Amino acid sequence: FRGETVDGNDPLAVYEAATQAVEECRIGRGPVLLELLTYRRTGHSRRDPCRYQPKEERSVWFAKDPIVGFAQALLTFNDLDQRDLDKIREEIDHEIESAVEQAKVAPQPPVDELLTDVYA
Repeated sequence: FRGETVDGNDPLAVYEAATQAVEECRIGRGPVLLELLTYRRTGHSRRDPCRYQPKEERSVWFAKDPIVGFAQALLTFNDLDQRDLDKIREEIDHEIESAVEQAKVAPQPPVDELLTDVYA
């Protein structure tokens, strides 16, 4: 099967690669592996202070923040202004809050299904 490495900090590159991969799968060309190169900004857990990540490395990657970069691209190359971005962020925040509330009230899965579709 085909594999492709993509800049995981570039939302448009990820979208294009994923769209193409889905299309290839749908027309029967088989699976596609997308390797999205990015940076884990936080530790492996809430207790992990990330001391093993050099400050310089973190600074470089934080400067490549895909959310900040994409927001700037939208302001630069589209007819959007800061109010438009603020509205988009509000809508996203509302969607996330709604999903969290749904998850809180959803029934727990049966114990025998906890590892279903877990391959790691």
